[in-house]
Formats: sequence, C-alpha cells, structure tokens
Amino acid sequence: MLARILRGWGVAALFTVFAASSALAQATGKIQGRVVEAETGAPISGAFVQVLGTSRGAITGEDGFYFINEVPAGVQTIVTEFIGHRTVRVENQRVLAGQTTTVNFDLPTAPIELEELVVEGEWNPFFVVPRDQVSSKAIVTGVYLRRLPIIRASTIVFWQPGIIRTNQGRTIRGSRPAEEAVYIDGVITRRYGTGEIEPIELPTNALEEVSITTGGIGAQFGDAQSGVVNYVTRSGGSDLGGSFSYYSDQLGPKS
Repeated sequence: MLARILRGWGVAALFTVFAASSALAQATGKIQGRVVEAETGAPISGAFVQVLGTSRGAITGEDGFYFINEVPAGVQTIVTEFIGHRTVRVENQRVLAGQTTTVNFDLPTAPIELEELVVEGEWNPFFVVPRDQVSSKAIVTGVYLRRLPIIRASTIVFWQPGIIRTNQGRTIRGSRPAEEAVYIDGVITRRYGTGEIEPIELPTNALEEVSITTGGIGAQFGDAQSGVVNYVTRSGGSDLGGSFSYYSDQLGPKS
C-alpha cells in the first residue's frame, strides 16, 4: 500500500513539473546564435552573452555557438563580452513567446578598451512570421495592439483569417464555438465545472504579444480542437510608463 501511494505521488509530481514547464514555454522564448571575430570570422569560445535586465545568459562553446532559454517575451537588449574584444550590444531585439530568435555577434578586436559597439536589433512592431514557425500562426505584438482603436484584446482575434464571430462566440476554421484553447502566460483558462472557456477580457496595454494558431497545432496543446489563442502579458522593466483612457455612455445630450 505504501509503495502504491508513493508511486501516485511521484506521478502527480511529474505531471506538475511538466505542466509548469509547458506553461513557461508559452510565455518565454529562446535566443541562439554564434559569436565570431569580425576581422577573421573565427569562432570565439568562452564569450559571455547576457540578456540585460534579466538573470539569463550563456557562455559560447568551442564553435562560438550559444543558446539562452526562458527569455521573457518582448523587446530585449543582448550584450556580448570577451577579453581583448570590443563589447557588442544589440538593442530593441524582439523575442517571441514559444519561438527561437537568432542573434549573431561579430566582435572586433580591441587591445585598448574602447566604447561598446551598439547594433539595432529586429524590432518588428507589427505582425510577425518567425523563421522557425511551421504552423498557421499569426503573432501580433503589443506595440501594434496599443495603436489600434480597441480596448479588448480579444477583438484582434476576430481579425485573423479563418475566424468568424457567431451568436455563441467565435469559431475557428468552421469549428463549433469554444473548441479552441485559450492561454494566458502559458496557463489554460477553462471553467472547472463545465470545461468551457473562461471569458476573460484583457486590456491591450497589459499585453506584450498575442498569438493565434489555426493550423498545425502541436501535441502539447491537447485541449485544443480548433485552434490556440495565447496571450502573453508584459513584464516589468527599468523605465516607468503608463496610459489613461476613458469613455462615456452618453446618458445626456451633447450640449
């Protein structure tokens, strides 16, 4: 009996770890690339690559390759340092949730310490199609969302191909309503009693990214029958910011 109980706890713990890792993968991305010398193109081993403002970083291998997992989705700054070379910084590099971003570095040699070399990254403020994407997936960044005349993030879902609005909600590729899976930072939103989608409305200024998958859904989305809607909220930074808006029901005359 004791062995059976221990096995049950082990299975529960394994399921919890798998669910947590799956949720984290839907709210973070991955950065990979190669660090070489600018003059010769030779790989640099032992260079330190770091995502500023986070605890994420990596050391390049013998071939100069590196990869950084669990990078918060959004616009990031990546810095590379190595002794005897100038420091190179890539600013405004957008990292997409669940996708891999490639950032390569060419480090010039510098026997004397000089100012760091700043490179402008790929910001991609609007609709994005990553190179490693193999599914029918639309990714809308928060920068674009905040420029639209909408107050609810769910409105952007109806603008994507293959999605229509019905009296019962929305359908994806002709499916029945509420057959899609909706995630917020990698956590699925469903009612425990009925299993229906929880109607959660998020403000557009609270989101970093919205992705809508309508085809080629991966095996990790076992709850999705027609599509996947994934909301990624914004993370904190070093700069203060905010917004204010209002609207009226126009209960009285305009005069």
